[in-house]
Amino acid sequence: MISIVNNRYVRVLIICIISYCCLAACVTAPLEIKYKSFNDQSYSKRPNLAIVHKDSIETLLKSQYLLIGYIDVRRNIRKCYEDDSCVTVTDDMPTEKDVLREAADRGGDIVFILEDRDISTNISKSICTATSVSATTVNGIVQMTTICTSYAKVYGVLESKVSRALIWRLDPENANIEANSQAIKTAMLTMAAQKKASNEEDEGFSLFNKDKKEKYSAPFKLAYERAYAGDKKYQAILGYAFETGKGVKKNYTRALFWYKKSAKQGFALAQSRLGSMYYLGKGTRTDYRMAFFWTKAAAEQDSVRAAYNLCVLYGKGLGVTQNYKQAFNWCSKAKEKGHVSASVNLANMYLKGRGVDVNKKVALELYQNGAEKGNRIAQYNLAVNYFKGKIIEKNIKTGLKWLKKSAGQKFHPAQYMLGLFYEGGYGIKANPKKSLIWYKRAVRNGSKRAYNRLKKKNSVGNE
Repeated sequence: MISIVNNRYVRVLIICIISYCCLAACVTAPLEIKYKSFNDQSYSKRPNLAIVHKDSIETLLKSQYLLIGYIDVRRNIRKCYEDDSCVTVTDDMPTEKDVLREAADRGGDIVFILEDRDISTNISKSICTATSVSATTVNGIVQMTTICTSYAKVYGVLESKVSRALIWRLDPENANIEANSQAIKTAMLTMAAQKKASNEEDEGFSLFNKDKKEKYSAPFKLAYERAYAGDKKYQAILGYAFETGKGVKKNYTRALFWYKKSAKQGFALAQSRLGSMYYLGKGTRTDYRMAFFWTKAAAEQDSVRAAYNLCVLYGKGLGVTQNYKQAFNWCSKAKEKGHVSASVNLANMYLKGRGVDVNKKVALELYQNGAEKGNRIAQYNLAVNYFKGKIIEKNIKTGLKWLKKSAGQKFHPAQYMLGLFYEGGYGIKANPKKSLIWYKRAVRNGSKRAYNRLKKKNSVGNE
C-alpha cells in the first residue's frame, strides 16, 4: 500500500484530469461505445445499471472499488456546412441508460467520466443548383413536376467529442491504491498519446498535403474544425489553401468564402488577401471599391502587403479618388518595413513628381536598391537609365547587365528590349537567332509590342 501523497501517478491524474460532468448532461448522440479492459479479465454482469460517481476520484482510490477498464464514448455535437450555419446533431442518440448498461455488462458498478478530446470528420452533401419544370396531363388534370437537373457538392465537418468513462467494480479483495494507480497510468498514457497525435497536426500551411486514402489530410481536418468553430486564423488558413491549391483543389469561390469570415472578425491577413481577390476578380467579379475597403482595413492594422496595395489603388484611382499624396504615404510605410516593390513605386514618384517633389537622385538610389534586392522592375528601370545617361553616367555594358537580369525573371518589357538589342546590335553583337528567342519569350509573357514585331516578320510561333 502506498500513500496518495507520494504516488506520482495519482498526482498526475489529479492535475491532468478534466472536470467530469453528469452523463445525462454530457452524452449526446454517441456514434459508438468501445470498451478496454486493464487486465483482460471477464467479469460477471451486474444486474443493475452502473451509476455515475460525482465525488472526488480520491474517494474511489481509497475505497473497495477496483478500476477494471474504461469505455470510450464518441458523441456527435453538430454538423457544419459551408453554405449554412451549424446545426445540432440529434439522430441515432443512445440514452444514458445505454451507456450505463454497457458498463454494467462489463461487470462495473460505478463510472467516472473524463472529457478526452474533440475530433471531426469530413462530410459532404449534394444540393440542387438548377431545376426544370415539366407539365403532364392526367385525366384532364395538369400536374406540374419539378426535377433537379444539376447538383453541387458542399463540404463540411461533423464535430464530435470523445469522453472516457472509467469503470470501477466493487472488489474488496483486489482493490488497492497501487493496482488502481497502475490502471489510471494506463488510461492517462493512452489519452496523452491521442492528444499528442492531435496536437502534431497543428502546424499551419506547410502540412496541407493530400492523403491518398482520404479526401483531406488530418491537418486539413483540424483546420476545418477550428474554422467552423469561428477561429479567424484557421478561417484564413482555409482561404489560403483554397486560393493557392495547397492540399486541396484550387477553388476561388471557397477561398473567398473563408477569407470573408476571417476578415469580418478583423484578421489583417484575410482582409489583405480578400482585397487582392476583389482586385483580381478571383471567385467574384472585379470590384475595386471592395478591394479598396478591405485593403485599407488591413493596411491600418500595419499589414505591409496591404500598405503597398493601397498605394497602388490610390496611385491608379481604383475604388477611390486618385490621390498621389496618399499613394506616396502608403508606399513610404511599406518601404520602411522592407517591401521592395514599394521602393520601386516611390522611385517612379520621385522621378515624375507625383505626391512629392521631383528628386531624380533619390529615384536612382531607390532603383539601385531595388535592383540589388532582385526586383525585376527596378532592374529594368535602372538599365534604362544607364542607357539614357540623363541622371547617371551612360554605361551600355552595365545597363545590359541589369536588363538581362530583369529579362531572366520573365519581365516582358525587358525581354522585348533585349530582343531589340540583339536584332540591332546595340552595345552587343547582333544575333538574329537570340533576338527571335527573346521576342518569343516576351510574347509568351504578354508583350503586345513583341507580338506585333514578330507578326511583321511572319515569325509568330513557339521558340
